Amino acid sequence: MLQQRTPREFEEYCQALFMQHVRCPVDLTPVTGDEGRDLLVHHPQGLQVVECKHYPAGTVGRPVVQKLHSAILTASATKGVIVTSGKFSAEAEHYCAKLQDVTIDLIDAAKLSYVISITWPKGSAGAELANAIRTTPDSNFPQLFAKSVFSVPRYHGTSRTTMPVKVERTTKYSPYFLANYHAEGAEPRAGGMFEANWSGEIWVRADGQRAGIGMPPPASDHGARSSSLATVLRETAGKVDPPHLQPHQALGEMRDFLSRRLVTRRSYFGRNNRSYQVAIHPSANSIRLNSLLLCYYPVQRFSLRIGNVGYEGSVVEQANAFRVDRRELSMCVVCGGGTSARSQILCALCFRPAHRWAILSPDSYQCRQCGTWVCRHHIGRIGRKYLCKRCQPNATALWRRWL
Repeated sequence: MLQQRTPREFEEYCQALFMQHVRCPVDLTPVTGDEGRDLLVHHPQGLQVVECKHYPAGTVGRPVVQKLHSAILTASATKGVIVTSGKFSAEAEHYCAKLQDVTIDLIDAAKLSYVISITWPKGSAGAELANAIRTTPDSNFPQLFAKSVFSVPRYHGTSRTTMPVKVERTTKYSPYFLANYHAEGAEPRAGGMFEANWSGEIWVRADGQRAGIGMPPPASDHGARSSSLATVLRETAGKVDPPHLQPHQALGEMRDFLSRRLVTRRSYFGRNNRSYQVAIHPSANSIRLNSLLLCYYPVQRFSLRIGNVGYEGSVVEQANAFRVDRRELSMCVVCGGGTSARSQILCALCFRPAHRWAILSPDSYQCRQCGTWVCRHHIGRIGRKYLCKRCQPNATALWRRWL
């Protein structure tokens, strides 16, 4: 675990991380007399100075940033970076934002987890700083997706040859901060003191754009199967969005959201026997947040090719079953109506769905010659005979059952 390393081990770890991430030489300065410079990154665009602060449960303040600022100017460097296993104070961020002569990047625990995961996706030197929701591994996805979208009779039909199907998937991992909350509120009225309390789970997207009560929208689709981000990326590769909020910023967003969202309304009778209603909101200092967690949720898109027909769209995984948003995968190419797993076939010539032959929906035909199903668009007519275009003129005639 990265949190269990000593400060010097943390510096050595960051040296290896930067060497792998930026692909250039990185020098580790002596333990004493480093003058606020733990790492020297010899980047092609200029020297970069890195300060490493191993504070797993602490906060890096403005004095550290000011010291690094001076070290950058002294070393004639082009850029500075502060890496911490904790977080940064608002004053430190504000100081960096106001700098005009140099640039200082702040990498807190959340961003460090992101850098580690994309640098060592196999987890050889990764740290358990963030979790991610597990999904079907890349090696198993094509087969499970095909079996889920196409039932056995729909996928194979009664054809003697399997439909030529190619399945691909792209995955993007979106970061969310999760926490448990408890809040209390009270409103004095003539009818007495009205109190309320709230508790539950809250989330905020790591870009600060959305927040909500309960679990994030993707959570209902994936359940609670989580593991370290590095482990998940080994099974299902994908693009990882870095978190733009620091942990303390996420907590601030959560408190603001709860103060606006939480409300309980109570009714009471006044002394004049009239009915009144009071709205109880939580007080700012009563909102308590704990168990903060950074979790990455997968957003998946599929590319499906059946013969010469292609489909693309989003896919949602639910307990090794998949739900897609493409109506064309269940829409009859002949009548335009919807089909079910029991009533659908795939045409052996155009590879599009159609209703399996029935008296009320004669949209397809099973050729007795080749054993495949073809939609009505691929049935030819010779005299009074209706034949499969794949086998004519040798196919057994189809009687005019749709007339």
